[in-house]
Amino acid sequence: MEKLEEDAVWIVAVVPVKPEVKISAYTGMKIQEYAYNVKDSDVDAELEKVRDRNARKVEVTDRAAQNGDTVKIDFVGTVDGVKFDGGEAEGFDLTFGSGQFIPGFEDQVVGMNIGDEKDVNVTFPENYQAENLKGKAAVFAVKLHAITGKELPEVTDEWVKDATGSETIEAYKEKTKARLQAQLDKKAIDETENSILTEICKNAEAEIPQAMIETEIDGIMQKIEYQLMDHGLKLADYLDFLKVTESDFRKNYEEQARKNVMSQLVISHIIEAEKIEATEAEVDAQIAEQAASVEKSLEEYKKGMDARQFDYIRSDIVIKKLFDFLKANNEMFVEESK
Repeated sequence: MEKLEEDAVWIVAVVPVKPEVKISAYTGMKIQEYAYNVKDSDVDAELEKVRDRNARKVEVTDRAAQNGDTVKIDFVGTVDGVKFDGGEAEGFDLTFGSGQFIPGFEDQVVGMNIGDEKDVNVTFPENYQAENLKGKAAVFAVKLHAITGKELPEVTDEWVKDATGSETIEAYKEKTKARLQAQLDKKAIDETENSILTEICKNAEAEIPQAMIETEIDGIMQKIEYQLMDHGLKLADYLDFLKVTESDFRKNYEEQARKNVMSQLVISHIIEAEKIEATEAEVDAQIAEQAASVEKSLEEYKKGMDARQFDYIRSDIVIKKLFDFLKANNEMFVEESK
């Protein structure tokens, strides 16, 4: 609102004010904690992925097609006896497990031999992109011309060193186990912190302005745009494909945005109430670790940092101290795996 007078101009701006949060309890609660351990089978699966990437392609003539093979096929698809656009090809290379076709197609081609012809019966999904094919039963006349299999390398110390750089099989497994465990530890921390916030938010009340929710949705939309860009897509084209307006698409994230804002308000409230801070010594210690990783002194490294980097490190330390406090002051339990 603007108000004009002879000797002054008054401008009044309406801005959302950070709402007051009331939390009935954030300590003394029973909260689930998460923990995961790498299994030997997880490590073996990683080794199999390396073998698969280094497999040699071999022509197969003495057996039927099986999972993992690539087959060369001709196919003609019909619905109610009528061909449809995109339902016909010759010399098409289909790799089993790739998910290139609608569900059920690959399973029926497995087991075919070279020269075999077969009718494959499938049903298009209800969410299929082509309107005229959604939920429709289709028949594909398939002829198989060739089978290409994989010849996996023998797992030896020499092969492992050549393929992965690890000196031995055991060295590779130890390194892989450590990598996978680090990933699981990060997952466990994230899930535990979400668990803590979820329980505390059940005891929290706040009148959240719609403007704060819209700002949070803006952030969610930006992340989605970046993810689409990684796949060479634009948000507008994606929305056209979904046949939905941006306004309606944003509404899908309103509840998640509300939860995110409430979590942020709860975090801010507890940090302020408990006077949790990052000391200069703690900040320097974390910067020193980063400096050491690039073989620089603390002072030399700090000269190349800007204010935002310092703020990020302080925030990171405060958040860690916050969750350390909440874990120490609540009854944390790990649910046994079934």
